[in-house]
Amino acid sequence: MKNYLYLRVGVISAGGGWSVEASDALESKGLKLPPLPNHIVKELNKILPPFWNKRNPIDLVATVDPEPYKVATELLLKDKSYDIVLLIGYGTFGRISNMPFLIPKEDTVAKEIAKLVKEYNKPFIVVNVFGREFSNVRILEEHGVPVYTSIEKAARVIKALVTYTTYLKSLHKM
Repeated sequence: MKNYLYLRVGVISAGGGWSVEASDALESKGLKLPPLPNHIVKELNKILPPFWNKRNPIDLVATVDPEPYKVATELLLKDKSYDIVLLIGYGTFGRISNMPFLIPKEDTVAKEIAKLVKEYNKPFIVVNVFGREFSNVRILEEHGVPVYTSIEKAARVIKALVTYTTYLKSLHKM
């Protein structure tokens, strides 16, 4: 099997259903979801309820606070256990609930997440299944973060990135 089948993906999700869908989509393409290192579990235990799943994908148990998304993103971006990070469902709660007061905070954290992506220089993809018209999606895209509206499409893109990287590496070995 080719090397790209072993790419290690860290996933952060707003909910358990999206976590399962992401696991299925990524693993069906030969991509790996390594377990969370103990130090990441320890850090997330400080900000998430005790019933969170403590594994990859990280299910943020539908928290409406955007801050845990940023914390989880930074933990995965800086950890050598993951080659790419996928964030699913960020910034949807202010728009699909009666909590529009969350939108400014979601937008601020989106800028902070984009800054982390540049700082750690690791591939990072976002999925927002509710659409691309949200301000936080525009902020992420303006900062060079790709946003997709389907988990399956994001998984295909990740596999394509890995395949292309593997191809480029093979050219250097010739």
